[in-house]
Amino acid sequence: MSVDVVSNYLKLAGEIGLCTYNQEHAKDLFKQTVAKRFSKPIMLFKDNVIINVFPSAIELDRCSMTMYGKHLMSQHISEVCRGERKQTGGFTMKYITYQEYEQLAPQFKQTIQN
Repeated sequence: MSVDVVSNYLKLAGEIGLCTYNQEHAKDLFKQTVAKRFSKPIMLFKDNVIINVFPSAIELDRCSMTMYGKHLMSQHISEVCRGERKQTGGFTMKYITYQEYEQLAPQFKQTIQN
């Protein structure tokens, strides 16, 4: 069965009281799963000092102007992480594992924008 067929059955079952199904919540969970599968967490450095961690290059791109006063483009961030560039916007970065991100993120909680 396709995802659409299953979604329609769950929605119908929820409407008639056979189960509890929230389509918006399911969409959010799906987006999070896809994002986690195709993105890589990043550690951000300035002058060889860790200054933050981000769940993805896109999230760093989105927050960079507000947080650092410079627009760090996700393509350039990825190039730095892959070793194709030395730095972008005066920052260096590297890919980290999800486990490392989960351990480090609480230390930088005040600086991470949602």
